[in-house]
Amino acid sequence: MTHQIQINQSELQEISDLQRELAWKEKHLDEMKNTLMVLLREGVPIEKGRFDARLITRVGRPVPWKQLFIERIGQAAADLIKRTFKSHVYYEVQVTEHAVLPLWQGRESSEGEET
Repeated sequence: MTHQIQINQSELQEISDLQRELAWKEKHLDEMKNTLMVLLREGVPIEKGRFDARLITRVGRPVPWKQLFIERIGQAAADLIKRTFKSHVYYEVQVTEHAVLPLWQGRESSEGEET
């Protein structure tokens, strides 16, 4: 089968270049988020401005045991036993951009004032 269209080397090079650039940027992003996660967990304050960051936490436990215990010994006993299993906490950094400075920021100084 012959085609009239040919794939250009410049297109292939652009794809290759973009893949390398994305890989570097993803690595850089992961490093920055990990640093930010450490700082947020330590309680380091965030400069007031257009951006905000917070940690989202998810707690997970092994699931297979739960249904078996509930079926055999009931929900209350399963809840007691669940507390003995180690939980895993997963953190994710969420950075939020505000269109304008949040209205609640800056009110600390004008709280006692009357308008």
